[in-house]
Amino acid sequence: MAIHLRPKNGLLNGFLSAIGARFPARGVAGVTTPRLWAIAVVAIWGSVGFYVVLFTASMGSIRMSCTKRRCDGATRLQTFWRLTVPLIWDSIQVRDHFLIIGALDTLRSSR
Repeated sequence: MAIHLRPKNGLLNGFLSAIGARFPARGVAGVTTPRLWAIAVVAIWGSVGFYVVLFTASMGSIRMSCTKRRCDGATRLQTFWRLTVPLIWDSIQVRDHFLIIGALDTLRSSR
């Protein structure tokens, strides 16, 4: 099934009109550039797997004895920010480097 991104009678506008939503005369897909959004969704979905594996391996390398030794009275959010994030900081930096390289590569190839 192909998803058509037509400004006035595409799949998204058909769905919105079926549930009774109002949208501009040009249609929802005609308000912004739909092709750009479609490409962005595909690019994000294509890289999600790598980052899931990266952070799953990083979280798996944390010893359980570290996480069970929470400070007295610390909430889960405080434990995450003060214990987990510093332990996976190297993976966060690797992610940042890959995102920057990917952005620069996209910029270079679009010229």
